[in-house]
Amino acid sequence: MAVLGFSSEFSNTRVSAAFLLGCSLVLGGCGANGELVNPFEQAAVNDVSSGDENETSDNVAPENQVEEHVLSLVSQPSNATITEGESIEFSVSVDHSHPIIVTWFKDGELIQANSSTSYSATQAGTYTCAVSDGELTEQCSSFSLDLEAVAQGTNVESSDYVTFRMHPGNKIVSEGENVTLRVHVNTSETPTFQWYFDDAAIAGATNRVLELNNVDEADSGSYKVVVTSGDASVTSNSGSLSVTPVLASVAITWDAPTKRSDGSSLEASEIASYEIHYSATAGGELTLIDTIPAAEVNEYTMSGMDKGIHYFALSTVDKDDLKSQLSQAVAVNIE
Repeated sequence: MAVLGFSSEFSNTRVSAAFLLGCSLVLGGCGANGELVNPFEQAAVNDVSSGDENETSDNVAPENQVEEHVLSLVSQPSNATITEGESIEFSVSVDHSHPIIVTWFKDGELIQANSSTSYSATQAGTYTCAVSDGELTEQCSSFSLDLEAVAQGTNVESSDYVTFRMHPGNKIVSEGENVTLRVHVNTSETPTFQWYFDDAAIAGATNRVLELNNVDEADSGSYKVVVTSGDASVTSNSGSLSVTPVLASVAITWDAPTKRSDGSSLEASEIASYEIHYSATAGGELTLIDTIPAAEVNEYTMSGMDKGIHYFALSTVDKDDLKSQLSQAVAVNIE
C-alpha cells in the first residue's frame, strides 16, 4: 500500500516554513493486462496553517527535500532630505538563503561593497544598490539624497521650523506582515504628528512612528505625515505601501506502489512515470499538469498557489504504458 502525502511550503518575503499534512490515500498500481480498476479510498481535507515552533518532527519537511534558493528584496531605501552636516543611514532588507554581498553606488560610482545591508550617507546625489549571492542578483531602485542649507517650514514671523531628516519609505510586503513607517525630523519645539492614508487622516496616528499590524491588500496605498512645531507645519513626502497576497508551494509526495490492481506484485523497476492532475474546484475536471519519471524519491512541487482549496490526484504508468485510474482527489486548504 502506498501513501500519497502533502506538505505545503509558504513563500513569504521574510519567512519560509514547511508543514507536513497527515492526509493519505491508497495508490494502486497499473491495471493488469490493461484493465483499469479504481482501488482508491476517500482522502481527507486538511488545512495548512502556520503551526507551532514546538511541534514534533512529524511536521518537518523530508530531509531529502531540495532547499529553495531564495534572494529577494523585502524593502529598500527611498528618497531623503537632510540638512548640511548631518548623515542618514540607508538600509535594504533582504530575504536570502545564501550569504550575500551588498554593493552601494553614488552617481554611478562604487562606494561600498561588503555584507552590510546599510550605508551611512552624507553627500547629495543619486544612489542605488545591488544584492548578490554569487548566483542571483537583485537590483535596488535608485533613490536620491538632497541637502538643505535652510530649514523647511520656517515661519517668517517666528523662529519655528521643521526639517525632515528622513521621509516615509516605500515598502512591498506580504499579507499578514507588520509594517512600520517612520520619519526623522529636526524641530524648534516639541513636534506633533498626524499621519494620512491616501490623503485621509488616520485616527489616532499621532506619533513619529506608524505601526500597521497584520496588513492586507486594503492597506496598499500612499502614506504621509504632517509635522507641526510651534507655528511651522510641514508635510512629508509620500511613501507607498504595496501588500501582495501570500503564495504557497504545495509539495506532493508519495511512496511507489508495490502491487497492481489485481493484487499481483509491481516492482519499482516496472514503473515508468507518474501523472499529476489538478483542479481548482471541488468536483471540477482534474487536468493533467505534468508527467514525471519514476524515482526513489517521488515528489512534485507546484508553486505560486493562492489561498483556498486545491485538488490533486495521481495515476501510475508502467513501462508497457499501462496506466492506473486516477486516485480520489486529495484537497489541500491553504489559509
